[in-house]
Amino acid sequence: MASAPWRSRAFSNCLVITALLGLTAAHAASAAEPERKSYNSPDLKLTATVKTTKTGESEIFIGPSHGFLVYSKSFVSTDGEHGAIVTNAAWTPDSRFLVVGLQHTGGHGPWNFPIFFWDRNDRQLRSLDARVGGITGSAEITAPDIVSSTFMGAQGDPEPFSISLSSAVRNWPDVAEKDCKTLGGKVVSGHNPTICSNNETFVGRIPGMKCSCVCCDSSWPQAADSAKKASKH
Repeated sequence: MASAPWRSRAFSNCLVITALLGLTAAHAASAAEPERKSYNSPDLKLTATVKTTKTGESEIFIGPSHGFLVYSKSFVSTDGEHGAIVTNAAWTPDSRFLVVGLQHTGGHGPWNFPIFFWDRNDRQLRSLDARVGGITGSAEITAPDIVSSTFMGAQGDPEPFSISLSSAVRNWPDVAEKDCKTLGGKVVSGHNPTICSNNETFVGRIPGMKCSCVCCDSSWPQAADSAKKASKH
């Protein structure tokens, strides 16, 4: 009879272990199944779906709720440590822009929380970090298309900013590769245009080259104007 309590405890322990194994298996199964979140535009004409893949990184799909796909973007890396996770997404009140907040995987740039925005008009995805610098906070959106957050200032401290996305797009230059030397800049290959030096500013992407950008020195506003003029000829 003295062994009965022991058998009871052993039986209870078996139940606990079995339950834990069941939870672990369930977690593994759920981790293997892609997670999807949908974000409807305010006018209900487009839906953005964020899919979490097996690596834990994200993919974005945009299209009508019941229709064809108009845009897709993958932030997935082969090793699961050089991509990005979509931490939040939201449409601007005017339904023109989808704003996407990211977090690097693999522990890269832990201070940086990149913000991208997709323009419904030209169906292009742009990096807001490329315009304002390395972003350190989440996005706050106000009507009609204003995004506010913080970026890494010159002294290494977060500084606030607010920007109209439609205004940013209007002044977003595309720079031809042939103009690079003329502009005194350089072509940088990489997904992150914020790798420009401190005395340089991101000017624009090279059309047709998704992973290339041009950095220019402190005279970049004039360089950007020159690039626009050159692109018209």
